[in-house]
Amino acid sequence: MYPFHLKAIRQTISWNRSDEMERGRRNLLFFAIIFSLASCSLIVPSFFLVERSPVVAAIPSISASRRLAEQERAIVSAEKSLPKKNSLAPRVFPCAVMKKNSFCCDRGSHVSDVCVLRGNVRTRPSSAAIFLYNNGGPTNNSSPKNRPSMRLEKIRPYPRNWDRGLMSTVDELAITVRGRSNGGGHNCDIVHRVPAVVFSVGGGEEDDLDREFSDGLIPLYITSRHYHRRVVFLIVNYRAAWRAKYDHVLSRLSAYPPIDFFGDNRTHCFPEVTVGLHSHGDLLVDQTQTISANQSINDFRRLLDEAYRPRIRFFEGRAKGASVADSAPKLVIIFGGGSAAVENKAKLVGLCKEMGFQVLKLRLDRTTELAKIYWALNSTDAVLSAEGSALAHLLFMRPGSVFINVMTQGTKKTMETQYEELAKEIGVVYKSYKLEISEMLVSEEKTKKVKLDLNRLLGRLTRTYQYIVARKMEDDNSSLRWNENWLPRRSE
Repeated sequence: MYPFHLKAIRQTISWNRSDEMERGRRNLLFFAIIFSLASCSLIVPSFFLVERSPVVAAIPSISASRRLAEQERAIVSAEKSLPKKNSLAPRVFPCAVMKKNSFCCDRGSHVSDVCVLRGNVRTRPSSAAIFLYNNGGPTNNSSPKNRPSMRLEKIRPYPRNWDRGLMSTVDELAITVRGRSNGGGHNCDIVHRVPAVVFSVGGGEEDDLDREFSDGLIPLYITSRHYHRRVVFLIVNYRAAWRAKYDHVLSRLSAYPPIDFFGDNRTHCFPEVTVGLHSHGDLLVDQTQTISANQSINDFRRLLDEAYRPRIRFFEGRAKGASVADSAPKLVIIFGGGSAAVENKAKLVGLCKEMGFQVLKLRLDRTTELAKIYWALNSTDAVLSAEGSALAHLLFMRPGSVFINVMTQGTKKTMETQYEELAKEIGVVYKSYKLEISEMLVSEEKTKKVKLDLNRLLGRLTRTYQYIVARKMEDDNSSLRWNENWLPRRSE
C-alpha cells in the first residue's frame, strides 16, 4: 500500500522544488565563503602587522602597507570577475535607432540576418527586390562603393543561417537604394501607413511543429511584438496551409491580413520595412536580446492563450456533457507522435482510469486541428507522451501541470535537456520514462513497437496522481477523494 495520509501528500508538492532549493543553498554558501575570505584578508593583516597601543595604533611599515594594498587590489579584481546573478547584458542592436531615409543590416547573429529600411520603401515582387528611395543623402551603409543607385544587400529572410541545405530552398531578396525621392516610374499601388515585416516560412513542405515554432512563430513574435499589431506581414515562400494552420496566432501579432510577397504583384509602399526575423535559438526568448524589454517565453505562451481562447470556448461548450466530475485529475495520453507504437495501449488506458484519472486519448497526425491539440493539452493536469510528441507541445500546457515523456533507447541527451529546460522555464513538471531494452519490440514488418512495463510506469503515474490531487486539495479546497481500488492491481 502507498502512504496516502495528508502529510505525505503535502510532501509531494515539493516534488519539483527540491532541486531549486538545493541549488539556491549551494549558491548562498558559495557567496558566503567568498565574503568571508575577503573579510579575513582585510582584517587579519591589519591586526598582526600593525602594532597597537591603548590610545593610537602605530603606523604600519611600508612593506606591510604594500602587501595590504596588493591584497586589496586582488580582492577587488576577484570580485569583478565573479558573475553577477541579476545583471543582464543586453545585446546592442545596430539597427535599433535609425533616422528617416536610412538603411541598416544586422549580420551579427549566427542564426539570422535582419535588414531595416526606413523612409520611402517599395516592393517589386517581379524583381525579388525591395527599394528604398531617398533624396540622395547618406545611408547607414553608405561608402564610396555604395552609391545610392547600387544594390547594397542580398538576404534570405529565414532564421537558420547555419543550415546551408535548408537556406538554399529559401528565396533570396535584393535590397536596393535609389537616389530619387519620388521613385521614378516605380509607383505605389497600395500605400500602407504602418510598418512591414518580411519573412519566409521555409522553402520545403515539411510539417514539423518544432521547426515552425522555432524558425517561424517565435522569431516573428520577437521581431514584431513591439508594433502592437500595427504591422503588415509579407510572406516569402508563402504556403496557404501554413497560414491556415497559424491564422489564430498571426491575428494576435498583426491586425492586417498577411500578404503573399511573390503572389501579389502590386507595389506595396511602407514607411518602414524589416526584412528577416530575430531569433534567439530553438524555442527560446532571451530577455536580454528582445526589442521590447523583458519579454520571455511565458509572454509568448500567453499570446497563444489569447490566440486560441475563442476556439477553446467552442470545444469547452461541446464537452459540457462529460459524465466524469470536473475535479477528477485529467490525463492526456498522446499516441501517433513518434515512430514507435505502443502495443499494450488498451491496458495502459485501463490502468490510468482505475487510478482515478479522467483519460483523453489524443492522436497526433496532420488532420488533427492545432487548436484542438492546444485545448486538450492546455486543459489537462498531466500529459503522458506514450508515442512521442513535439517539444513545442510543452508550450501548450498550463504551469503546474505534469509532462511524462516516454524516451526510447538512443535518445540524445541534448534532446532530453531541451525538454527539461523548456519545462522549467514555463513552470511544467517534467519527468522522463526511459524504456528498457525488454520493452522494445520488433514486429514481423520490422517496425518498432513498444510494450510498456506497466509495473515500472506505475511509479511515475502514482507520483503524478499524488501531486495533482495534493495541488487540487490545497489550491482549490477540492472535495476530491482518493480512489484506492487500483492499488492492489498488478499488470499482466
